[in-house]
Amino acid sequence: IGKDYFVDVRRIFSQFNAVGVGVTPQVTKKIKFRIFELAFCQISRKQGKITNYGLNMGRYEGEGEADWLPGCSMAYRHSSIGSTKFDLRRKGYALGEDVDFSLRMRQKGKLIWSSTPIVFHNTSPVNRLKREEMLRMTVRHRWTLLTDQISKMNKFSFFWSLFASIIYWFLRFLRYRKFENLLFLKAITLGFFDVLKKGPLNEVD
Repeated sequence: IGKDYFVDVRRIFSQFNAVGVGVTPQVTKKIKFRIFELAFCQISRKQGKITNYGLNMGRYEGEGEADWLPGCSMAYRHSSIGSTKFDLRRKGYALGEDVDFSLRMRQKGKLIWSSTPIVFHNTSPVNRLKREEMLRMTVRHRWTLLTDQISKMNKFSFFWSLFASIIYWFLRFLRYRKFENLLFLKAITLGFFDVLKKGPLNEVD
């Protein structure tokens, strides 16, 4: 962690009367205005927001309120947590666990993200999934978030994003002729069938 990390985090809790504080674990590039990817629901223009189709875009500059906080750098007031628990259905790789928990905590008060405290995040080589596996899992995890009704997600936006993603990866394959784009297209499609066949996550998965 960076110098004065805990001093900065305590200052943010106090200044904003926040129930949760998060910082960026690594440098994130600014998202330029790309109309194609915006239309295909691959990016969001808003920092720190959960979109209608379930995309969680982290903040990357400044300081202020957010819908969710990144799991590897989030902190919460112990007194505010109460009976709120992590979603144990999201076991294994626990995709979206930080998003789910953040949204539940946001119902209790402000979540503040800041670029002042610094965390150096080193990726572990252990228990890392291939990107196509992550994409497939993410589809069902987002569907679970929608069915839990703790976010502003809606079914139309979710399925538009899903079908648009299939088109998106197919067009990328046509443009760049890379086999990995076909793998990503297959992963999104399998994720769609997971939703149809299995529905939201449950305890026995």
